[in-house]
Amino acid sequence: MTATLQSSPSAEPNRPDALLMLRIELDPADQTGLLRVLSILARRRCVVVRAAFAPDERTDANLLQIELDAPLDLGSNVMAWLAALLPVRSVERTARSHQPDTPAATAAA
Repeated sequence: MTATLQSSPSAEPNRPDALLMLRIELDPADQTGLLRVLSILARRRCVVVRAAFAPDERTDANLLQIELDAPLDLGSNVMAWLAALLPVRSVERTARSHQPDTPAATAAA
C-alpha cells in the first residue's frame, strides 16, 4: 500500500494572504508569558515569520508583535487560544506591515 501525502496550502512559505500580524500584550509580572505564547503556537503548527518583543511603557505591559503563518483550518482560532492564556492581557489583529520594529531594523535606518 502506498500513501501519497499532499502538501497543505499552509506549507507554502510567505503567503501574504494567510499571514496573521498580531499585537499581544503580556503581564510583565509573569515571566512565562512569552514562552507560553510561543509554545501554544508551535503545538498548533503555526510558523512564526517575524517577531518583536519589548516592554511597552505606555501600557505597563510587555508587547509582542508577531507575524505568523497559521494552518488554514486553524487560523481563525489563534487569537482565542492566545487570549485564553493567563499572562495575556490582550490580543489584537493588526495590519500587516513590512516588518515589526526590531533593533536590527532600527540600526539599519
